[in-house]
Amino acid sequence: MSFFDSFPQPPPPEPAPEPPRPAWMKPEFVVPGSVAADLVLVRTDEVAVTLGLLRAYTTGFEFTVDTRSRRRGQHHRIGAGPRRYLMQMQGTDTEDRLRVGLEFSDGRRAELGAPRPHPDQVTADTLVVHPCGGGGSDRSSHERYWVYPLPTPGPLSFIATWPAFGITEARIELEAEAVLSAAARAIVLWPEAPGRPLGEATMGVVTAGRVERGDDETGARPRT
Repeated sequence: MSFFDSFPQPPPPEPAPEPPRPAWMKPEFVVPGSVAADLVLVRTDEVAVTLGLLRAYTTGFEFTVDTRSRRRGQHHRIGAGPRRYLMQMQGTDTEDRLRVGLEFSDGRRAELGAPRPHPDQVTADTLVVHPCGGGGSDRSSHERYWVYPLPTPGPLSFIATWPAFGITEARIELEAEAVLSAAARAIVLWPEAPGRPLGEATMGVVTAGRVERGDDETGARPRT
C-alpha cells in the first residue's frame, strides 16, 4: 500500500438539486409534433408576412414569423419585426412598424415582442409569448416564438398591422384542433423532474409520450 493510500478519502460531494423549471418554459425533453400549416398573413405588392414551422409540445407551441420584401434596401423596414428589442436597436420603434399578435378562442390575447410577465405573475391563465431567436437579410427576416399554454379549442387567430405598407389590420385563423392534435403526438423522452425514472429500460418505438415494447428479447421492434 502506498503512503497516500493510508489516508481516508472524503466521500464524493452530493450533487446540488436542480431548481424546477417554470411551467411556462418550453420543455427540453419533448420531441414536438408538427402542424401542417403555412399561413400567409400579409401580402401586398411590396411585402409579405407568413407564419410557419408550427410545432406543438405538451404544454405549448412554437412558430416562426417571416417577413419578405420584393426589393432590396428595405432592411430597415423589413427588419423591424415584432421583437421590440430589435426595433429599439434599429431605431424603428415607430407607429409605422409591423405588429403581430395572437388570440385564443377564449379571448386571451398577446402581442409578439411585448414584455414578458414576471415569472411570479404567470398563472395557468396567463398567455406567454417568448422570442426564441431569428435572423435575416436585406430582403427578409425570420423570428421564432414560443407560446404557452396550448390554445383552447376553436379558432386560433393571428393578427397583424403594418402602417408603413398600408396594412391597417390583417387577420387569419387556424383551427386550434390542429395544434392540439400535434401536441398529442409529441414524444416525451424523459420527465422534466431530474432523477425521476422513465420506467423500465426499453428499446423500441416511442409514440405519443410512451414507449412501446418490441417483440424480441431485447425489447427492440423487429424490422421488416
